[in-house]
Amino acid sequence: MIAKFRSIPLRILMDEALERRLPVEYPKKPEIQQNIARRRAGFNGEKILDYYLSVLPENNFTFLHDLRLSNGETYFQIDTLLLSPNFVLLIEVKHITGTLFFDRTFEQLIRISKENEEKFINPVAQAERQHRQFSKWLKDHHFNVIPVDYMVVFTHPSTILKSSPDYSQLNHKACDIELLSKNIDRLSQWYKTEKMSVKEIKRLTTLLLKKHSPHRPNILKTYNLSSTDIIPGVQCSKCLALPMIRTRGKWHCPHCLASSKEAHVDALRDFALIFHPTITNYQLRNFLRLESSYIAKYLLDVMQLPFTGKNKGRIYNLEDLINEIDTQRS
Repeated sequence: MIAKFRSIPLRILMDEALERRLPVEYPKKPEIQQNIARRRAGFNGEKILDYYLSVLPENNFTFLHDLRLSNGETYFQIDTLLLSPNFVLLIEVKHITGTLFFDRTFEQLIRISKENEEKFINPVAQAERQHRQFSKWLKDHHFNVIPVDYMVVFTHPSTILKSSPDYSQLNHKACDIELLSKNIDRLSQWYKTEKMSVKEIKRLTTLLLKKHSPHRPNILKTYNLSSTDIIPGVQCSKCLALPMIRTRGKWHCPHCLASSKEAHVDALRDFALIFHPTITNYQLRNFLRLESSYIAKYLLDVMQLPFTGKNKGRIYNLEDLINEIDTQRS
């Protein structure tokens, strides 16, 4: 059973909104584009993992994807958490191409190619840290009777795994995606004693969902950008030009002559991702480049956004627009 589905990471959506709203030759744009490509590759790897998990017996396991929990001082992230009556498994997902060599002496991962060698953080050591943090989290919340294990899964089909001779631990802690089911079967044979009832698993699942704390970075601060760097306006979905002009109840593109009644919805999503997930009538007018407060109010009312306050003090919540992206762009 999937108790928490995987969604597009908020950081990817923020970077993509920024990329759309910065000038073509803006100096930070290549860095943002590289980050999008890297994070999209990681997310694609996680979706590959989800496919392989889907063939496991549904009644035996509960899955929670993309968990972010606090241990009291800092936060830690879990790509996928598998709950069973006998054990808990943390799965760290890596979508890295090439020949990967695990160096036990220096606890690092080296990608080897003909041209060069590239160092990565050792994902097994990373998963081990998450294991310690989550074990402490369980203990703090009085679930310390359940055994916790961890595994790093490589999802790219071209990946070749190698290790130094003294890294015997690697055989049980890292695997190709094709061996995932076999390794989970091995753990099921190893942990034979039931430690949690169905009721306790449901209680733990409810607590995990309650304690999940999504990370929402200040994306402008992350890239040291100013609000004045962001191009306002409604973007044409056909030719991507900015801005479209609103006349006679529609948005019209002066470049390709396309028109749309709802092009402002994507613009408001960008606003929510780049700035903050609430907006006022005044802020909407500034960002969409509208002069009329009545048209702005009409657009907000038609979208049926939740709001607080009255009259000019109304603040509209745009969170639902962000949540809709998964079904549209994933």
